[in-house]
Amino acid sequence: MKKIIIVLVLLSAFQSTFAQDEKPQKIGIRAGYQSSIINVDGYQAASIVALNSFYVGAFKEKKLIPMLYFGSGLEYFQNGFESNSIDLKRKLHYLSVPLYLKVKFGPVYATGGTALNFKVAENNKFLDTTTDPLTEKSNWFDMPLQAGLGVKILMVSLELRYNWGMINLNDIGAKNQYLQLGLAVSF
Repeated sequence: MKKIIIVLVLLSAFQSTFAQDEKPQKIGIRAGYQSSIINVDGYQAASIVALNSFYVGAFKEKKLIPMLYFGSGLEYFQNGFESNSIDLKRKLHYLSVPLYLKVKFGPVYATGGTALNFKVAENNKFLDTTTDPLTEKSNWFDMPLQAGLGVKILMVSLELRYNWGMINLNDIGAKNQYLQLGLAVSF
């Protein structure tokens, strides 16, 4: 039931994000490569390596003043980690509503903001079995800070973004961190 409510809230936010108004705006899609890790107190365990996956989503940007834009949208991605010493993999599946400001200098831009990340699924693999090797499930919500750079040529943008999780995923202080490198197409 909680997941159905989360999906309905996200769809409502997504619909209102794309509602028409009179200010200049652009919509688009973005997708790319994502490398994520879960750190505890800022440190990564020696046997843990990044989980390589993808992200995909849609966005809308509204011009506030010359060179400054506000953006939001809806994205899907996977966070987690893998172990290089034992057969262990943890994947957290998220639906995200990113909220950011974008400053443009010609074709180059910088972004900064946050996101509302809602966990929709969690998969754990330990020694070829799907199980939960950890004592508890991860928190259902995360709110990372985000910073990024990009360059836009015609309708296509190349983007690099880094996200720092600000909310503990569990009682031991684990937090998400992830790098996204991808393309965006504006319409």
